[in-house]
Amino acid sequence: MNRTTSLKILELTGNATPDEIKKAYRRLSIKYHPDKNNGVDIDDRFRNLNNAYEKLTGKNDDDEGELFTAADAGIPIDIIKMMFGMGGGMGGGGMGGGGMGGGARPRMHTFECGSRGPRQASFDIQELFGNIDDLNMFHGHSPLEKPPPIVQKVTIGMDSCYNGCNIPINIKRWHKMPGMNEEEETIYIDIKSGIDNNEMLIIRDKGHVINDNLRGDVKIFVNIDDTTLPKYTPFKRNGLDMEFKIDISLKDALCGCSFELKHLSGQKFTLRNNKLLSPGSKVSLNDLGFKRDDSIGKIIIFYNIIFPTKLESSQIESLKTIL
Repeated sequence: MNRTTSLKILELTGNATPDEIKKAYRRLSIKYHPDKNNGVDIDDRFRNLNNAYEKLTGKNDDDEGELFTAADAGIPIDIIKMMFGMGGGMGGGGMGGGGMGGGARPRMHTFECGSRGPRQASFDIQELFGNIDDLNMFHGHSPLEKPPPIVQKVTIGMDSCYNGCNIPINIKRWHKMPGMNEEEETIYIDIKSGIDNNEMLIIRDKGHVINDNLRGDVKIFVNIDDTTLPKYTPFKRNGLDMEFKIDISLKDALCGCSFELKHLSGQKFTLRNNKLLSPGSKVSLNDLGFKRDDSIGKIIIFYNIIFPTKLESSQIESLKTIL
């Protein structure tokens, strides 16, 4: 068998490099392995592959025990799957390395029956699949995934939002191993001051359990009830600011006024205004709003001037004289 014939058997051209010859041999020896195909022609073709490779590389009997890796061979993943019964069996193969757990990295061993006896091929399974969790596919299972989170909602008042609070929640979760069991746990969560409505808190590893290394989370959505403010002056929240709308008469707008503001902190503030107020006037008071970490909002007071619906003639004349 000359070089040209040998290259043709390996489906190569005359300028093939040694690396290309080796990769072609690995690919074709798996493709035409007798355990994957039937017929006398297959046996002959497989034998010719071995002879052609030995002719081109000058391999001798001392080389027959050489191990090669999947990276050397350029073997596609789907071929390896077939060798493990995932779309076609390939006899004569086995898995080494002490199972799928810890310790030595698992390897796959196959044996090619060439003209000079068996030839062993060894593949690092983790080299092929990258992550050892992917080896579950050989047992017909998908890789284990983190369980879905438990989702709960809690409602707090605006005063708890301002001051922060610590509240209990009851968690019901399933525990998959050693069996499918359910359990309950009461945990306390810290809600910091300044939290927003519908803000989500995540409690890590307190949700459903697959095993000790795969625990789900608990997601808690905080709803703020802004209607529970009977003992406080009503306001509208805008970020960390408190916006108050204060109704005053035209006389108060012109002559000055004072009013009491009941704050979420429990304090009462008496606010006085001696300046002339026009429609749309507002006053800001710093550092009296919501607190969040190092930020503090402010109080913004919007004055709503209520004009009289009618005036007596004498009042009109007086205004003409004054204004």
